[in-house]
Amino acid sequence: MRRLLSQIYCQSSVSRQMIDTFRTSLQEYNTNYLPESNPAKNEITELLLNRDQPFLYFIWMGQIWNVVTNFIDGRQSELGGQFPRLIIPIIQRQAGIILFHKRHQRQILSVTDVKLAIKLSHSSEYEEKTYPAQFPEHISPPELPDLYSSEAELRENLFTTKIKLYCWIACNELDHRVLETIPERLRVTATTLYFLMENQILQLFEADVILQVAYEVIHETYDFRKIQHPSHLDSRAFHVIFVYEEFYNYFLDAFKLVGLDEKHVCNYPPLDGVLFHNKYAEWKEGKGDLKQISSWRIYENIPQRDA
Repeated sequence: MRRLLSQIYCQSSVSRQMIDTFRTSLQEYNTNYLPESNPAKNEITELLLNRDQPFLYFIWMGQIWNVVTNFIDGRQSELGGQFPRLIIPIIQRQAGIILFHKRHQRQILSVTDVKLAIKLSHSSEYEEKTYPAQFPEHISPPELPDLYSSEAELRENLFTTKIKLYCWIACNELDHRVLETIPERLRVTATTLYFLMENQILQLFEADVILQVAYEVIHETYDFRKIQHPSHLDSRAFHVIFVYEEFYNYFLDAFKLVGLDEKHVCNYPPLDGVLFHNKYAEWKEGKGDLKQISSWRIYENIPQRDA
């Protein structure tokens, strides 16, 4: 870090205060760094270090994971303010899959704990919290070498197990057979919308708008250069989209965590903000056309909160 700051500021020497200030600012973002070498030097840690998911290694080693809210506005109780309450169970279940077989190693203390640095409200500071991992009861995760194996036959044999685990991370009610009917490039979107609807974060039309926009972005059904920018931005719509994007990224991580094939999955939320805001008012008034997405509205029968 000293060398990096020296290059950035073109200074031959860097003060301790500058390093500490820079380190503090980095902690406001999702900067969870992997070690440059493998201190444990075993098959599992080597496997986890080679995956592009530092979370896996941190959880396995019992180290603190920094949970960052990024662009979510925590001041809005019905949207961003719900982030800590909703994200912690997701992380607990992800940890349960990673630690499922390790928990039988009795010599390791606190193997079922997840250590997080997290803000529990908009006005609170980041604090270290420890939560128990949640383990699946009706399905056993494969051993990690099998979960992340590249062997084609093994991956095919474990597909149903993996997608069941993925659905379980989101909630107990999401049926893997229903999710399998969704096109691969829309599965993370559909999972995210199901989760947000079940937790009473989105209104039904909002989930529909997001799904419609995702469909149009993925299939390139429009020319983005010809779209006119909206003259007015709905305040709630503005916050809704940041919440959706944040949870999409978590469910994308979960998709990778269970070892599902990433080849046809969008590694970013398929979204066009201009298109979304242009459609928002129209769909809010019940004028949206559901024809293209009707088969994929797996959340439509979830009871809604009062508007």
